[in-house]
Amino acid sequence: MDVAAAEPKKLEDWDDIINSIQEEKCILFVGPETVMKAPGILYHQELIKSPGFQNNDYFKYIPRDEMFLLSQNFYRGKLVSRFKNYCQQNAFYDETYKKIAAIPFHTIIAVTRYPFLIQSFVKSNIDFQHRWFSRVFDRSKMEEDIDTPSSELPLVYNLFGKFDVDESLLLTHNDLFDYLTKLLSDNAVPAKLKEIVKSSNQIIFLGFKFERWYMQLLLRLFELHDLNAQFERISLISGDDDDILSICKTDFKMNFIEDNIDSFISTLYDKCNQSGLQLRTPSVAANANPQMIEFNILLKANHFDEALIKLQQLENKNKLDDKVTQLTGNWNSIKQNQIAGIYTPEEFTVETNKFRQQLHTAIEDDMDQIK
Repeated sequence: MDVAAAEPKKLEDWDDIINSIQEEKCILFVGPETVMKAPGILYHQELIKSPGFQNNDYFKYIPRDEMFLLSQNFYRGKLVSRFKNYCQQNAFYDETYKKIAAIPFHTIIAVTRYPFLIQSFVKSNIDFQHRWFSRVFDRSKMEEDIDTPSSELPLVYNLFGKFDVDESLLLTHNDLFDYLTKLLSDNAVPAKLKEIVKSSNQIIFLGFKFERWYMQLLLRLFELHDLNAQFERISLISGDDDDILSICKTDFKMNFIEDNIDSFISTLYDKCNQSGLQLRTPSVAANANPQMIEFNILLKANHFDEALIKLQQLENKNKLDDKVTQLTGNWNSIKQNQIAGIYTPEEFTVETNKFRQQLHTAIEDDMDQIK
């Protein structure tokens, strides 16, 4: 049989996907093309057209690899700052991500540098595990444990770093090569994560262009080229040419669907609902203070720097006692110890949790004073 002529996914096969999700055997890979500024408008296309990324002497955008080329390595700080500022100041189209968070996938692997999928889980107040791989990788340190994921406690694993850890972000060619060197080394990806992928029977890819050479490397990293594996590989067609599609069909047994991301997720969301599969729903207290909800979102996502800035603004506006100076010093000390390798991953998690509680207590105290 000619694999290049494989039939697109048929509508009657939706039941297979629903059953796989229900049995916690369906993995979702989320790629960069899922991040939209508006329906049909890619977020990164708008980002690179913005004034901070146009006609400067610091870096140049290379569309082929979706990476930036620095004129000098020390300009990376400028790039990271502009990237994060743009993401924090410019909204994205979140309807699709809201539905992804609601669909009870037990494991989602994100291959994107943007923070918006995590934000969708946080804003919906959905409990989840967030783990991530950093290009700053020390094999002498233990990987943070991954609890067995479930529909009640899903795993969201970021392969392209964590938004609020500057040194982990993949933005430049140097970042990419450094990242791949570490990612492809022995035991770089958690064994638990590989086991989760191998034990699945459906793997769905959303928002990928497989013409990016490193995307095909990532497929092999998870042994998706194992043609004897029992899982089915499903992907939406996303602008790749016929030769790339043929490679993916032959080497990875990829079954391509003629559909767009919004339509596919909306249909899957509706099918889950119609089948009686319980969707995850937002759970925010009806009478909660909106400002406190915003702080809680930042704390749950470990966006402590942003929370400290907002707390400083709150204290200045209401002439409250300064709690931010000491808290900022505490947080900077924790970050420096983590970068210096003083903390093990477990110790860093413990210190982060302690600091989150300290910051939460300070915020609650200030909020009580301005009631």
